[in-house]
Amino acid sequence: MLRPPVDPALKEAQTDSMSNQRPLSYDPAALRRAFADAGSGLVDIVAALPAERLDEQAMGLWTLRDLVGHASRAIGTVPIYLEGGVGLAVETDHPYDYFNAYRSSHGDSVAIAERARQSGRDLGDDLVGGVKRLLDTANAALAMFGDEAPTNTPAGVMRLADYLPARIFELVVHGEDIKVACNLELVPALGAVTVALTFAAGLAAESPQFRTALFGLTGRGGLAPNFTVI
Repeated sequence: MLRPPVDPALKEAQTDSMSNQRPLSYDPAALRRAFADAGSGLVDIVAALPAERLDEQAMGLWTLRDLVGHASRAIGTVPIYLEGGVGLAVETDHPYDYFNAYRSSHGDSVAIAERARQSGRDLGDDLVGGVKRLLDTANAALAMFGDEAPTNTPAGVMRLADYLPARIFELVVHGEDIKVACNLELVPALGAVTVALTFAAGLAAESPQFRTALFGLTGRGGLAPNFTVI
């Protein structure tokens, strides 16, 4: 259906209005702790995986190794994007901008799966050691860069403090995917889970599906098996 062109001034006003309606913010120090905890949690999960099952299908066409590779990218991209952002101007101003921009131009499922497989291969035969090395490198980078450091992500240049919530979200969600696939009962760090849940709730609040998410969380209606806010 054809739509009339949007007046640029009106579009800018709508954007400003949306920014003013985004009250959720994260404490940068808490984010750094949550990221470290979520990364350590992934190391513990990988250490508990049965080696003989790593190349079995675990979720759809994804193997356990693929899932680990995908989850590990939430760690490995941090130092890379920080180094790539040096000297650049920040383009986005909120943590949710990452998923909003990423899913519109980088959400190709085939490409995502291939990056996951390659990341799994890059970890080598010693998956635990591979994830630990990524985490050590990421933690060292975090110690060198401040919360305002520009981070050159595929969704645009963001402040480090605005990029970390998405990384924590990915680590928690995919860590749980791996645990479900192997019936592991490891308990994740509360701070990391809190960031992941508030991040998902914030995405839901900005989507047309906010009522479905709210009712599902409060026992007012079940969520469909494929329901998602991302």
